[in-house]
Formats: sequence, C-alpha cells, structure tokens
Amino acid sequence: MATTNWKVAIDLDKRFPYTYQSMQELILAIEAAHKHEGHVTWYGKDMEFVTRIEFKDKLKHVLMALASDALVTRQANAEEYYAALLNFLRLWFQVFPNWPEVVEYVCRHLESDPSASVILIDELLQTGN
Repeated sequence: MATTNWKVAIDLDKRFPYTYQSMQELILAIEAAHKHEGHVTWYGKDMEFVTRIEFKDKLKHVLMALASDALVTRQANAEEYYAALLNFLRLWFQVFPNWPEVVEYVCRHLESDPSASVILIDELLQTGN
C-alpha cells in the first residue's frame, strides 16, 4: 500500500496554505459523497443530496483558495480554474495516495466530463465570494 510523503506534504502546506486546508475539507466531502452515492434512507430521503451540497460548498472554497495562493488569478475564467484544480488534485493524490475512492470519484465526476465541470465551476464562481 502506498504511503503519504510527509516531507512533500509539509512543503505543500507551507507553499499553498489556503489550498492545502481547503483541499483537506474537499477530500472529506468527496469521500462522503462517494459513500452516499445512490443511497436513500428507509423513508426515501436522498442521502446523496446533502453530500452533493457539501461537495459544492467545499469545491467553492478550494476555488477561492487557488486564487488566494496565486495558483490562478481572480479574474481567470472557469476553464483556467478547472485546469488549476485538476493540477492540484493530481499533485495531492501523488502526495496522499491513500484515497482510491476519492480518485475514482474525481475521475468520474470531474475529469470524465470537463464541460460539465467547467459549467459547475462557472456557477460556483458566479455565486459571489
């Protein structure tokens, strides 16, 4: 099993503190969304709905953090934010390889349909800071 590279993780935290913190929260939100995907309670309540809202909220925080850490300019369009997000996620998964279900969720929901992801990011950027 792959292990975390803590020296690189500490360096990543020092270089990109806002994105690092926000990414930790996003990863946990993605894990919850993956866990509840397609599930309903005994009473018919969609368990995925709440986790999707949480995922979008954490994703918006990551987008703001990418700008705060100067990984993308605040005036950048959604495609540039999408590219910066994917680049940071790839780096994150190299440093923290212990999240295979999160990698799978990201591949399925963000990488497999870039145009839908860009639309989602554009919507999140338009909702204000």
